[in-house]
Amino acid sequence: MLLVDDIQFISGKMGVQEEFFHTFNCLYEAGKQIVITSDRPPLEMLKLEDRLRSRFESGLIADVQQPNMETRVAITRAKAAQLGMILSDEVVEYIAENITANVRQIEGVVKRLTAYRAILGDNIDVEAVKRAIKDVIRVGAYIPTPEVIITETARYFSLDPAELRGQRRSKTTAIARQISMYLMRSLTNLSLADIGLQYEGRNHSTVLASIRKIEDMIRSSSDISNTVRDITSNINSRN
Repeated sequence: MLLVDDIQFISGKMGVQEEFFHTFNCLYEAGKQIVITSDRPPLEMLKLEDRLRSRFESGLIADVQQPNMETRVAITRAKAAQLGMILSDEVVEYIAENITANVRQIEGVVKRLTAYRAILGDNIDVEAVKRAIKDVIRVGAYIPTPEVIITETARYFSLDPAELRGQRRSKTTAIARQISMYLMRSLTNLSLADIGLQYEGRNHSTVLASIRKIEDMIRSSSDISNTVRDITSNINSRN
Protein backbone atom coordinates (compact mmCIF):
# COMPACT_ATOMS: atom_id res chain seq x y z
CA MET A 1 0.00 0.00 0.00
CA LEU A 2 1.18 3.53 -0.78
CA LEU A 3 0.06 6.27 1.62
CA VAL A 4 0.81 9.89 0.75
CA ASP A 5 -0.23 12.88 2.83
CA ASP A 6 -0.57 16.46 1.49
CA ILE A 7 -0.28 15.44 -2.15
CA GLN A 8 -1.15 19.02 -3.19
CA PHE A 9 2.47 20.00 -2.57
CA ILE A 10 3.65 18.24 -5.72
CA SER A 11 1.78 20.83 -7.81
CA GLY A 12 4.26 22.75 -9.94
CA LYS A 13 7.10 20.30 -9.22
CA MET A 14 7.40 18.70 -12.62
CA GLY A 15 10.15 16.22 -11.74
CA VAL A 16 8.28 14.94 -8.71
CA GLN A 17 5.05 14.68 -10.70
CA GLU A 18 6.82 12.66 -13.41
CA GLU A 19 8.20 10.18 -10.89
CA PHE A 20 4.91 9.94 -9.02
CA PHE A 21 3.01 9.34 -12.27
CA HIS A 22 5.12 6.27 -13.05
CA THR A 23 4.98 5.06 -9.44
CA PHE A 24 1.22 5.45 -9.44
CA ASN A 25 0.83 3.51 -12.69
CA CYS A 26 3.11 0.71 -11.56
CA LEU A 27 1.25 0.18 -8.29
CA TYR A 28 -2.18 0.57 -9.89
CA GLU A 29 -1.43 -2.02 -12.59
CA ALA A 30 -0.15 -4.39 -9.90
CA GLY A 31 -3.47 -4.08 -8.06
CA LYS A 32 -1.98 -2.29 -5.06
CA GLN A 33 -3.87 0.10 -2.81
CA ILE A 34 -3.10 3.84 -3.12
CA VAL A 35 -4.38 6.34 -0.56
CA ILE A 36 -3.61 10.05 -0.85
CA THR A 37 -4.81 13.04 1.13
CA SER A 38 -4.88 16.74 0.38
CA ASP A 39 -6.41 19.94 1.69
CA ARG A 40 -8.38 20.44 -1.53
CA PRO A 41 -10.00 18.36 -4.30
CA PRO A 42 -7.95 17.55 -7.43
CA LEU A 43 -9.85 20.18 -9.41
CA GLU A 44 -8.40 22.91 -7.18
CA MET A 45 -4.76 21.75 -7.27
CA LEU A 46 -2.98 24.42 -9.23
CA LYS A 47 -0.25 23.36 -11.66
CA LEU A 48 -1.09 19.68 -11.34
CA GLU A 49 -0.65 17.75 -14.57
CA ASP A 50 -3.93 16.69 -16.17
CA ARG A 51 -2.80 13.06 -16.34
CA LEU A 52 -2.33 13.00 -12.57
CA ARG A 53 -5.52 14.92 -11.89
CA SER A 54 -7.54 12.43 -13.93
CA ARG A 55 -6.01 9.54 -11.99
CA PHE A 56 -6.76 11.18 -8.66
CA GLU A 57 -10.34 11.82 -9.72
CA SER A 58 -10.79 8.20 -10.86
CA GLY A 59 -10.63 6.93 -7.29
CA LEU A 60 -13.06 7.21 -4.41
CA ILE A 61 -12.95 10.81 -3.16
CA ALA A 62 -14.01 11.30 0.45
CA ASP A 63 -14.51 14.82 1.80
CA VAL A 64 -13.39 14.73 5.43
CA GLN A 65 -15.01 17.69 7.16
CA GLN A 66 -13.91 19.39 10.34
CA PRO A 67 -15.28 17.56 13.40
CA ASN A 68 -18.49 19.03 14.83
CA MET A 69 -18.86 20.13 18.44
CA GLU A 70 -20.04 16.74 19.70
CA THR A 71 -17.16 14.96 18.03
CA ARG A 72 -14.61 17.48 19.36
CA VAL A 73 -15.94 16.95 22.88
CA ALA A 74 -15.56 13.18 22.47
CA ILE A 75 -12.03 13.57 21.07
CA THR A 76 -11.01 15.85 23.93
CA ARG A 77 -12.28 13.40 26.53
CA ALA A 78 -10.58 10.48 24.77
CA LYS A 79 -7.22 12.27 24.50
CA ALA A 80 -7.39 13.27 28.16
CA ALA A 81 -8.23 9.71 29.21
CA GLN A 82 -5.25 8.38 27.23
CA LEU A 83 -3.03 10.68 29.29
CA GLY A 84 -4.67 9.69 32.57
CA MET A 85 -6.71 12.85 33.07
CA ILE A 86 -10.39 13.43 33.77
CA LEU A 87 -11.37 16.96 32.76
CA SER A 88 -14.48 18.79 33.92
CA ASP A 89 -17.35 19.34 31.50
CA GLU A 90 -16.62 23.08 31.53
CA VAL A 91 -12.98 22.55 30.53
CA VAL A 92 -13.81 19.99 27.84
CA GLU A 93 -16.47 22.22 26.31
CA TYR A 94 -14.17 25.24 26.33
CA ILE A 95 -11.49 23.31 24.43
CA ALA A 96 -14.04 21.95 21.96
CA GLU A 97 -15.58 25.37 21.36
CA ASN A 98 -12.29 27.12 20.69
CA ILE A 99 -10.27 24.52 18.78
CA THR A 100 -12.33 23.67 15.73
CA ALA A 101 -10.01 23.10 12.79
CA ASN A 102 -7.41 20.55 13.81
CA VAL A 103 -7.57 17.45 15.99
CA ARG A 104 -3.80 17.66 16.49
CA GLN A 105 -4.29 21.03 18.17
CA ILE A 106 -6.74 19.44 20.60
CA GLU A 107 -4.19 16.76 21.40
CA GLY A 108 -1.47 19.39 21.85
CA VAL A 109 -3.54 21.39 24.32
CA VAL A 110 -4.46 18.29 26.32
CA LYS A 111 -0.76 17.35 26.50
CA ARG A 112 0.05 20.82 27.81
CA LEU A 113 -2.54 20.35 30.51
CA THR A 114 -0.66 17.30 31.76
CA ALA A 115 2.28 19.60 32.48
CA TYR A 116 0.00 22.02 34.33
CA ARG A 117 -1.40 19.11 36.34
CA ALA A 118 1.99 18.65 37.98
CA ILE A 119 1.62 22.17 39.36
CA LEU A 120 -2.13 22.49 39.81
CA GLY A 121 -2.98 18.94 40.79
CA ASP A 122 -6.47 18.10 39.61
CA ASN A 123 -7.54 21.76 39.71
CA ILE A 124 -7.34 22.33 35.96
CA ASP A 125 -9.87 25.04 35.17
CA VAL A 126 -10.76 27.18 32.15
CA GLU A 127 -8.03 29.71 33.01
CA ALA A 128 -5.43 26.96 32.77
CA VAL A 129 -6.87 25.95 29.42
CA LYS A 130 -6.66 29.54 28.18
CA ARG A 131 -2.95 29.56 28.98
CA ALA A 132 -2.50 26.23 27.21
CA ILE A 133 -4.36 27.45 24.15
CA LYS A 134 -2.89 30.92 23.70
CA ASP A 135 0.28 29.72 21.97
CA VAL A 136 -1.62 27.23 19.81
CA ILE A 137 -4.39 29.35 18.36
CA ARG A 138 -5.76 32.84 18.60
CA VAL A 139 -8.96 32.29 20.51
CA GLY A 140 -11.83 34.04 18.85
CA ALA A 141 -9.90 34.61 15.60
CA TYR A 142 -11.85 36.94 13.38
CA ILE A 143 -13.53 35.39 10.35
CA PRO A 144 -15.19 38.06 8.22
CA THR A 145 -18.62 37.50 6.72
CA PRO A 146 -19.11 37.46 2.94
CA GLU A 147 -20.96 40.76 3.30
CA VAL A 148 -17.95 42.42 4.96
CA ILE A 149 -15.58 41.14 2.26
CA ILE A 150 -17.79 42.29 -0.59
CA THR A 151 -18.49 45.65 1.06
CA GLU A 152 -14.82 46.42 1.74
CA THR A 153 -13.72 45.31 -1.71
CA ALA A 154 -16.43 47.43 -3.35
CA ARG A 155 -15.51 50.42 -1.20
CA TYR A 156 -11.86 50.13 -2.19
CA PHE A 157 -12.81 50.31 -5.87
CA SER A 158 -15.51 52.97 -5.29
CA LEU A 159 -18.24 50.56 -6.39
CA ASP A 160 -21.58 49.50 -4.99
CA PRO A 161 -21.59 46.02 -3.38
CA ALA A 162 -24.51 45.10 -5.64
CA GLU A 163 -22.24 45.59 -8.66
CA LEU A 164 -19.85 42.93 -7.37
CA ARG A 165 -22.69 40.49 -6.75
CA GLY A 166 -24.31 41.17 -10.11
CA GLN A 167 -23.53 40.62 -13.77
CA ARG A 168 -21.79 43.87 -14.68
CA ARG A 169 -18.58 43.11 -16.59
CA SER A 170 -16.63 46.34 -16.77
CA LYS A 171 -12.90 45.83 -16.23
CA THR A 172 -12.87 47.44 -12.78
CA THR A 173 -15.96 45.58 -11.61
CA ALA A 174 -14.66 42.26 -12.90
CA ILE A 175 -11.30 42.54 -11.14
CA ALA A 176 -12.97 43.73 -7.93
CA ARG A 177 -15.37 40.78 -8.05
CA GLN A 178 -12.53 38.34 -8.61
CA ILE A 179 -10.52 39.79 -5.74
CA SER A 180 -13.52 39.52 -3.43
CA MET A 181 -13.93 35.86 -4.41
CA TYR A 182 -10.23 35.25 -3.75
CA LEU A 183 -10.49 36.91 -0.33
CA MET A 184 -13.64 34.97 0.51
CA ARG A 185 -11.78 31.76 -0.20
CA SER A 186 -8.69 32.90 1.75
CA LEU A 187 -10.36 34.40 4.80
CA THR A 188 -13.36 32.12 5.36
CA ASN A 189 -14.18 28.43 5.37
CA LEU A 190 -16.71 28.72 2.56
CA SER A 191 -16.65 26.19 -0.26
CA LEU A 192 -16.48 27.26 -3.90
CA ALA A 193 -20.19 26.51 -4.27
CA ASP A 194 -21.05 28.60 -1.19
CA ILE A 195 -18.97 31.48 -2.52
CA GLY A 196 -20.80 31.28 -5.84
CA LEU A 197 -24.11 31.74 -4.02
CA GLN A 198 -22.91 35.17 -2.89
CA TYR A 199 -22.70 36.24 -6.54
CA GLU A 200 -26.16 35.42 -7.89
CA GLY A 201 -25.49 31.70 -7.97
CA ARG A 202 -22.33 31.59 -10.06
CA ASN A 203 -21.06 28.02 -10.38
CA HIS A 204 -17.97 26.71 -8.65
CA SER A 205 -15.96 26.59 -11.90
CA THR A 206 -16.40 30.33 -12.38
CA VAL A 207 -15.35 30.98 -8.79
CA LEU A 208 -12.31 28.73 -9.12
CA ALA A 209 -11.23 30.43 -12.35
CA SER A 210 -11.48 33.83 -10.65
CA ILE A 211 -9.43 32.67 -7.66
CA ARG A 212 -6.73 31.20 -9.88
CA LYS A 213 -6.56 34.39 -11.92
CA ILE A 214 -6.00 36.52 -8.81
CA GLU A 215 -3.39 34.08 -7.49
CA ASP A 216 -1.49 34.42 -10.76
CA MET A 217 -1.83 38.21 -10.72
CA ILE A 218 -0.57 38.43 -7.14
CA ARG A 219 2.59 36.62 -8.20
CA SER A 220 3.12 38.76 -11.30
CA SER A 221 1.81 42.20 -10.30
CA SER A 222 2.91 44.19 -7.27
CA ASP A 223 -0.08 46.49 -7.80
CA ILE A 224 -2.57 43.64 -7.40
CA SER A 225 -0.58 42.20 -4.52
CA ASN A 226 -0.69 45.55 -2.73
CA THR A 227 -4.40 45.95 -3.49
CA VAL A 228 -5.22 42.56 -1.99
CA ARG A 229 -3.07 43.36 1.04
CA ASP A 230 -4.79 46.72 1.59
CA ILE A 231 -8.29 45.30 1.25
CA THR A 232 -7.39 42.48 3.64
CA SER A 233 -6.17 45.05 6.15
CA ASN A 234 -9.42 47.00 5.80
CA ILE A 235 -11.43 43.83 6.33
CA ASN A 236 -9.47 42.84 9.44
CA SER A 237 -9.86 46.34 10.87
CA ARG A 238 -13.60 45.67 11.05
CA ASN A 239 -12.94 43.22 13.88
